[in-house]
Amino acid sequence: METLKDEGKAPENTPKTKPIILAVDDEFVIRDLMHRYLTPLGYEVLLASNGEQALEYLEMVHPDIVLMDIYMPGKGGIQTLRDMKQKHKDLLVIMLTAIQDEQIGQMAINYGAKDYLTKPIELKTLQKILNTHLLLRS
Repeated sequence: METLKDEGKAPENTPKTKPIILAVDDEFVIRDLMHRYLTPLGYEVLLASNGEQALEYLEMVHPDIVLMDIYMPGKGGIQTLRDMKQKHKDLLVIMLTAIQDEQIGQMAINYGAKDYLTKPIELKTLQKILNTHLLLRS
């Protein structure tokens, strides 16, 4: 039987947990793309179609990273970001937008987003950004 070593390392046969990504976008195509691209890379991907649904997820699970559209019907990304950060100050959120607007991007950063990306997103770039942020957290 393998035991934990003094160095605090888990035994090699212990399953590692997958990083959890919550993808929030009102466009089904974007959510589907995120799921189909990120799942084979080893992420557990949760999907929400609006801000309210994303906030409901946060009551049940604490994702490693949230990828969230800025412009969505109902509760938009900026308001959802503000609500998320009130309860989960350490939550890592990356905002996505199809509209290049430095002012709205800066507002997202001011409200606690770690980054914002402009759609269409180069998938390899997204992968690098996610890996970088996950490494910085650990």
